[in-house]
Amino acid sequence: MNRELIYNLLRYALFPESVDCRLFAGVTAQQWEQAYQTVAMHGLASFVYDAVSMLPEDVRPPKEIVLRFISANMGTQGSYAKLKNLSGKIEGLMKEQGIKCLL
Repeated sequence: MNRELIYNLLRYALFPESVDCRLFAGVTAQQWEQAYQTVAMHGLASFVYDAVSMLPEDVRPPKEIVLRFISANMGTQGSYAKLKNLSGKIEGLMKEQGIKCLL
């Protein structure tokens, strides 16, 4: 079930219009926890959060797990903002030296 749950979450994040939300009915808190641990370990928690946030309330994971998905998503957004800022600085330094770059 855990593998199917993860595949369904990934599919839902990619193609939200093509997934039947009833696939998530009956998922236990332990299964949600295992799914979170697996996607977090693979760096996909922020991506899967998109799917979790679109699920109807009655098939969402427990609140504690949703909050962990939210936290992972916020962490990813913060890291992205830092990298975007840093890449802008690098681009500026390269431009000063007459070097064209694509970042």
